[in-house]
Amino acid sequence: MNKYENFIYLSICEISSPMFSSTHYSNYVYYCRAMNNSLKFGNLSYREKKDLLKISDYLKIIYGIDDSESWKYIIEYFESDRFFEFYTVVNLTNDLFPITGDCSVWFKK
Repeated sequence: MNKYENFIYLSICEISSPMFSSTHYSNYVYYCRAMNNSLKFGNLSYREKKDLLKISDYLKIIYGIDDSESWKYIIEYFESDRFFEFYTVVNLTNDLFPITGDCSVWFKK
């Protein structure tokens, strides 16, 4: 995995971690494993579809990648068990350097 891919995976984690907090899952690992199972078996719920489309849109805005490439990274992220490592980094960064306010306004189209 190269640095560019790590940045993309960190971005996926950073985008999906606030989405996780609005679910019924007790921790981020369960959220990611459930998302992986849903992607694997093709039985996505409305919320999961909405979350995945939002992640894909953000990746297109941030990195300028097309749909197929963004979906490749999204699927790889949720298939791997490295999401816990990325979540640890994102949480630590958020704890040390908190951003106040709603950052989603930065990505409005």
